[in-house]
Amino acid sequence: MRSKGQGEMVMAEHLNAREMLARLVAFPTVSRDSNLDLIEWVRGYLAGHWVESHVVRSPTEPKANLYAQIGPAVPGGVVLSGHTDVVPVDGQAWSTDPFTLVERDGRLYGRGTCDMKGFCALGLALVPEMLRAPMKRPIQLALSYDEEVGHKGVPYMIEAMGDTLPKASAVFVGEPTSMQVVTQHKGGCGFTTRVRGYEVHSSRMHAGVSAVMTAARLITWHADRMEENRRAAEALGPDAPGALFTPPYTTLHNGMIQGGTAANITAKDCWFTTDIRPLPTEDGRDWLARYRAECDRLAEGMQAIHPDTGIDIDIRLLAPGCRKEENGEAKWLARLLTGVVGVIRGRATGSGRVIGLRADMDALPIEEATGLPHASKTPGAMHACGHDGHTEMLLLAAKYLAENSNFDGTAIVIFQPAEEGGAGGEAMVKDGMMERFGIQQVYGMHNSPGIPVGQFALRPGPVMASTDEYVIDIEGKGGHAAMPHECIDPTLVAAQLMIALQSVVARNVDPVESAVISVTSLHAAGDSFNVIPQTVRMKGTIRTLSPAVRELVEKRLRGVIDGVAATFDARIVLDFRRGYPVTVNHAAETEFAAEVAEGVAGANNVDRNLAPLLGAEDFSYMLETRPGAFIFVGNGDTTNVHHPEYDFNDAAIPYGVSYWAKLVETAMPVGG
Repeated sequence: MRSKGQGEMVMAEHLNAREMLARLVAFPTVSRDSNLDLIEWVRGYLAGHWVESHVVRSPTEPKANLYAQIGPAVPGGVVLSGHTDVVPVDGQAWSTDPFTLVERDGRLYGRGTCDMKGFCALGLALVPEMLRAPMKRPIQLALSYDEEVGHKGVPYMIEAMGDTLPKASAVFVGEPTSMQVVTQHKGGCGFTTRVRGYEVHSSRMHAGVSAVMTAARLITWHADRMEENRRAAEALGPDAPGALFTPPYTTLHNGMIQGGTAANITAKDCWFTTDIRPLPTEDGRDWLARYRAECDRLAEGMQAIHPDTGIDIDIRLLAPGCRKEENGEAKWLARLLTGVVGVIRGRATGSGRVIGLRADMDALPIEEATGLPHASKTPGAMHACGHDGHTEMLLLAAKYLAENSNFDGTAIVIFQPAEEGGAGGEAMVKDGMMERFGIQQVYGMHNSPGIPVGQFALRPGPVMASTDEYVIDIEGKGGHAAMPHECIDPTLVAAQLMIALQSVVARNVDPVESAVISVTSLHAAGDSFNVIPQTVRMKGTIRTLSPAVRELVEKRLRGVIDGVAATFDARIVLDFRRGYPVTVNHAAETEFAAEVAEGVAGANNVDRNLAPLLGAEDFSYMLETRPGAFIFVGNGDTTNVHHPEYDFNDAAIPYGVSYWAKLVETAMPVGG
């Protein structure tokens, strides 16, 4: 209990997430109505836990935002942002009261349970736990109003938070995404167009202006622009700026229209709505400007007939999109939150030794074609690299170690997300996992088709390559194919550049070293037979087995591009994207891992001199911070990884489990 004011006491409420959701759903905060009752309740709830909150009221309506901070007043915190308004229930066939939380068949029903009072409830229910946690950075709760009708409230709250709170480094918005991490979304530009015509009998159309017919021309403008967007995205294919969206282009939609008074009278008034969803790379204001220009063009002709005519635009929504943020704090944290770290203590811990065992968990965006009973039930996703097997082996080893505890020390089992291009390993390292759990050595394992079941393979030093990506945009001077002398042909520049890039490995890299430069995509902006395009885009990957060669290849890549650009008088822009570093096994730990594997499978079944692979692995980040080793366990004569017909061989499981268990018990023996 705490004092809220003179003579008034507030009791701290402790609600679980379901109870909190029931409270929030009970407030009928439809966007057209006030949300002040909900805001006041939340304010009182926070006050009961000694958390100060700030209310930012709407300047025009009985509505408000609320924000609060929990933890130290330092920069770098995390914002949990949710809106309090919900869409109407009018005309919907609810079988229960939409503002009473109901559970049926394991599901919770009530207006806003998913979008987004569920997210708000989770954040608020965790407040007592947040207060108990030794946080180094703060959590900032942010509840807004009128998100559903134009993001009206949040700008005022952002301004107030900027004035009163330390700047956060990440924001999580609780929209329903089926628990997928979404790092970008389209913007919003919504408005109502009101056309003022001039009434005359339809037989005298020359003297009147039909608001309905003018509105029809404007609606057709929307459809034409969207078709242009569709064709442009189709031409660029996977290189389209919106390739990750469905559809991959800016959409324009007219949802409501009303106008006219009689069939034989030119309409005096007509209004219709527009909803534009621009790609994050586009600006809704630019679309609005283009539309205004079209309205002005039509209005000029209308007013030539009668001066009282015109076109007005009432803006109701103008919200920017969210661009993908490379290596953003929120992205890293979201990936980290999907990982799991377990601590298993031996029957003694006096040795002080702590060893990490890592398994990756993520799947690949591939449609499975194995036809097996245990095939993926998720369309477009499958475990095509065996990470499900890796997880099972480490889980079984963890079960054995926890039940037997036959070691002196601590085993940290690391179930890592986002290995397949998401750098989940780096995210866990950056979040301080090694320091937090005191990990002194770290070991990883991966299955390998082609190596017989019951065998292992590894090597000291570089075992897997670094992986970098590049995108090269070449701009020449387009023109007619019959007049190439008047053009700068970017396809010719691209061809010369492709050949020149091969000289980097052939003539700049020491022959005893390894490097690969591959051009994997070449796309010209256009597909006509008689047009030399203006631009060409190239994409590719670079693989190396040492940091020095990695630096050399990038340097020479830039030099070759500059030289080719100068030779052809073309403009070439390089976007070089660093990926996973080289996976380097530490010598002593590799020798130890080999001995453990020999104890499991026999000396004849362990290859200690595996040829380095030019695939990449984000376990490399862990090996950069702690000594350890990465080993391969045989998957037998199976389809290779990343193939629709790949299947992890369950016969490998006993060997993997035994390796993990023996590694821990050998490294940290009881009485050793």
